[in-house]
Amino acid sequence: MSKHNDAVRPQSKQVRSKIKCAYCNGSGRDRWDLMSPLSTCSACGGRGYQHITAPYRRCPRCNGTGAHPHLRMTCTTCGGAGSVHVPAEATLCPVCGGAGVHPKNELHLACTRCGGVGYVVIPTEPAQEVVS
Repeated sequence: MSKHNDAVRPQSKQVRSKIKCAYCNGSGRDRWDLMSPLSTCSACGGRGYQHITAPYRRCPRCNGTGAHPHLRMTCTTCGGAGSVHVPAEATLCPVCGGAGVHPKNELHLACTRCGGVGYVVIPTEPAQEVVS
């Protein structure tokens, strides 16, 4: 008898891509040089790159910079990568129109419908009711 779970796991069709960290521009160092010139990037941990699931597009919230639009911190939508995963079947968000920011919000907060990604996956089949 094996100590490991012998169940077969389905293989995922998602491909992970290695992209240059947008927050530090691939340097692996702190973007703002606030703490020390030796401080590592908070988004990629000093590696200079991040992994993202393909397909992906430029983050609409930070416009691909990896930085929060109005603060000295990583973008809360893409985590500093500058890109976000967008499934092939996704469509533009009906609330923000792909901008990633709620249109009626003065604080430029992420759209609550798409989470700042600008795209949503709309289910094609209605949910089935469970009859007891």
